[in-house]
Amino acid sequence: MNSSDWKAHVYRVGSNFGTFDNGPSVELVPKLRQQIEPWLAAVFQAEHLGLLLGSGFTLGVGGAAKVKVAGMGKIKFGCDLEDAVNRQADIAARRCGRGDANIEDQVRAAMELHQGLKIMGDPRATNGARR
Repeated sequence: MNSSDWKAHVYRVGSNFGTFDNGPSVELVPKLRQQIEPWLAAVFQAEHLGLLLGSGFTLGVGGAAKVKVAGMGKIKFGCDLEDAVNRQADIAARRCGRGDANIEDQVRAAMELHQGLKIMGDPRATNGARR
């Protein structure tokens, strides 16, 4: 179905999809509610809400409160493997078509590096602590 074929009201939840000219019939509402309500509840859980709102919401609230908010730019880890983390973060950002890496790319790369160090038994995985 092309978007030009859509009617005035459209819903899609997983594999459930429907279109209506004037909204659903009264008889259909309970069935639609069973499909839509769990999805909607999940969307408004904290992790999903953050995804929907994005960093713009945080920046807006911080601006209104006249406080500095954390950005998405790169950070300094201050460790001996920081260059390796940043190289991998840059590669990941380019693969996603974003150009410059951000803190999320760095954290993901650092977590992967940490897991690799643990697998190798490298003491840097535990800050030199013995198990």
